Amino acid sequence: MNCRCCGQELTDDAGKCPFCGALQRAPASFAANREKKFSKGRAAALVCTLLLVSACLVALGYVLAQSMRRQAARETGIYDVGETATFGGVSVTLTSLSTSEGIEFEQPAGDSIYLLCSFTIRNNSKKALNIDPMTSFAAFSDGYPAVYSEEAAAVLGDRELLDGTVAPGETISGAVGFVVPDDWESFEVRFTPASPGLGEFVFFAEHA
Repeated sequence: MNCRCCGQELTDDAGKCPFCGALQRAPASFAANREKKFSKGRAAALVCTLLLVSACLVALGYVLAQSMRRQAARETGIYDVGETATFGGVSVTLTSLSTSEGIEFEQPAGDSIYLLCSFTIRNNSKKALNIDPMTSFAAFSDGYPAVYSEEAAAVLGDRELLDGTVAPGETISGAVGFVVPDDWESFEVRFTPASPGLGEFVFFAEHA
């Protein structure tokens, strides 16, 4: 072989050129260190790739679960807190649930609390929508009827009682209250507009 630096002819097993002193082979330790660095680099790249794939799979799983849940809601007609049910030009959203033990002179009896349901209702139909908190809503706590409470209006704070007429193209927001056991586990509330043909808007929640 020839020296890779000066070109002089050398024996095949020469590790160093006797003419110019240039090394002809990298020391074994250098090669080993270089291979070790390459191995670490490949391992780090593999770990990053696996983490990225895992994150993508988790995100995809979440999106699919949400899609399946929304599809199930459409098929059963039962919606969760925060979801919007739309039918016949009317969109109903149960925006939140909150509880209250009442105020000094307005408290539910026994081991009960007020459960306040906040709604936003958009009327995109061609007819006015009449809402009466006593007759337009029905609720069930753990499968048993929950009693509508006029007294719960005293603890609504800055929220309005959901009551009135919604003209076409208008939106109304407000809350209605029910008396439920303080250890309630599941709650279902149904909104039935007075307008014929709209049916029921059903929402379901579980106590966290």
